[in-house]
Amino acid sequence: MYDLIRQFMLETNWDNEKKLNSLIKNSASGLINSIASAGSRFAALYAASKYTPSKAASEVAGGMTQIRMLSQMARWDEYTELIAILKVYAISVLQANMQQIAAFMFSRKSLRVAITCGQDIQSENRAATADLFEKLPDFEISAKQNLFPISKLPSRAFFTLPYSVNYAALSLKGVPYTHPDSPVLQILANCIQQNRIHSEVREKGGAYGGGARYDSLEGIFSFTSYRDPSFERSLEVMHDAGRWMTEQKIEDDVLGELKLSTFKDIDAPISVQQEGKLEFMYGITDDLRQT
Repeated sequence: MYDLIRQFMLETNWDNEKKLNSLIKNSASGLINSIASAGSRFAALYAASKYTPSKAASEVAGGMTQIRMLSQMARWDEYTELIAILKVYAISVLQANMQQIAAFMFSRKSLRVAITCGQDIQSENRAATADLFEKLPDFEISAKQNLFPISKLPSRAFFTLPYSVNYAALSLKGVPYTHPDSPVLQILANCIQQNRIHSEVREKGGAYGGGARYDSLEGIFSFTSYRDPSFERSLEVMHDAGRWMTEQKIEDDVLGELKLSTFKDIDAPISVQQEGKLEFMYGITDDLRQT
């Protein structure tokens, strides 16, 4: 496995026009086909991309922005010009070709590694990882470049697709993970989801589904609707959710149920490969999470 990783990182021929052609077409087709089943996720990602660099990067690299770019490229017949452009402008700051981009991405100074395994093979994996790192380039990175500026994407967008239904999303900026209001917003999202979005967006609006969710790691509050025949009405419901909430009186027993429901989501079982991911990706320790 480690040798396959090394081959991919160091021996891929990024100038192969035939392979590039096939890769672009397959990637574009796969992403386009996924919209029908995951349209709400794409909509929510785009709506959230204005708020954090990580969401902006995810949108550019795997959202509607990426789908639109790949779709345009998939219609090209020749990639010779594309390869020439990539060699000079792929990362404008470095003015590097694709091999140099790979060296930049796979440099020892760019990578962090997390391995989940049993204690009996820890030493074997440590040795294999160290051996892999020794073979990677030591590309000097003078400064971290913001390759995905969040200000360039319009805050509102409508993507025309050949569907009779829509996927809508509205996102709002929240607070950091450690803020006292962070758990409150999680419970608030649960309350709005159960008592407002479900009845108005799904039952009355005719959408297949709708949701309200607070991402405490990114600090983003999101509303979504799924296969929605009346998305404009749904967006009005989403915009009005805050005012509606201020007019509600939440009884103690209802609040208790909302807390239990939120805790159920937070403490849901996770796979072995997810263990330690919060600390590795976000710096959130078990003690911080408990607090």
